[in-house]
Amino acid sequence: PGYVLTGSSEQPPEPPSPEDDGSTKLTFEPRAMPPMLGQFVTSLDRYVVLGLTNEQDPNVDAKFAFQAAKLYYDYWDYPRARARFKWIIDNYPDQEFAAFAAALTIETYRQERDFASLAESAEQLKEKLSEKTLAPIEAEIKEFELAGLFKAAEQAFAAKEYEEAVEKYLELVSRDKEKKYTSKALFNASVAYEFMNKFDSATKLYEQVYRDYPDDPLSSYALYRVAVNAERFFEYDKAVTNYIVFYERFGKSPTPEALSGLDFNYDDRAQASLLNAAVLLKDQQKYRDAA
Repeated sequence: PGYVLTGSSEQPPEPPSPEDDGSTKLTFEPRAMPPMLGQFVTSLDRYVVLGLTNEQDPNVDAKFAFQAAKLYYDYWDYPRARARFKWIIDNYPDQEFAAFAAALTIETYRQERDFASLAESAEQLKEKLSEKTLAPIEAEIKEFELAGLFKAAEQAFAAKEYEEAVEKYLELVSRDKEKKYTSKALFNASVAYEFMNKFDSATKLYEQVYRDYPDDPLSSYALYRVAVNAERFFEYDKAVTNYIVFYERFGKSPTPEALSGLDFNYDDRAQASLLNAAVLLKDQQKYRDAA
């Protein structure tokens, strides 16, 4: 956006870019604002609080409020910046500065990698902004909401907080009207359930992935896990059926690149499926089928 950000030519410091896996939450220590900028903020605040107006620029109060808030953002004082952005959104929901404030509110959470708060904030902003102000950025806010929720679930999973991960994945599924993240969220929730030894719940979600998203590469992995879990709980007929379906559908297909990071190879799993099905049939004395 083409708006004035500060009252000084001094550029604020750039945020750090730590080298890690991108999932660890970050805390930004506020940088000291130069005294001249502090005085500038006081002047901006005074103009807004006194309710002064300018016939040449009827939106100048919102502009000044945003400039002051943006300075706190520039110097990493995110809590104070968010409080000011919220005030702008509450008091000027019809103005473009409310949209700017909303975007930077989301950005603070993104930089902190506080994805749960990001998703929650995005959802709230859709309710607070006026229809006119929201329209140009609604799709972007929705994307941040869903992506933030997915990342929050991943953070919970990485921390082995599997119940929380499942809760967030399933919440994402309920919000994802365009099904952009749904198959992966269901799959990841299934894996979390397995880590919690809730194999029946895991199997139901795996079956949903395979049934509802047959063209998704994860559907093959889901089908295989249905067979494995069925065998684990002595549902041998179901296990055999799914092992054979896996072999027939994927046994002669190349492994999709999307599965390369999951240590899941079609050739290996197809041979394992055929062998497991044969052993189960033999154990049930179904020798003709096993052959």
